[in-house]
Amino acid sequence: MPADLIEGYGYHEVTEEQKRNILAGNFARKHGLDLDSLIKAIPDDDYKRRQQAGDLAAPWSAIPQPVAS
Repeated sequence: MPADLIEGYGYHEVTEEQKRNILAGNFARKHGLDLDSLIKAIPDDDYKRRQQAGDLAAPWSAIPQPVAS
């Protein structure tokens, strides 16, 4: 959730669990999939190790921000 919405309008920060449910949980539930089993089936590669270590770029960090005038 953008900081201006949290500070200016009282929105709550979206938790990791909420993000997981929004982005994957609903889809998995509707299709009868078990997310934990699917995650365990992902090969142990460099990306997975970096993800588990928290060594990935922040969400939306690659999107250019507008320049203040």
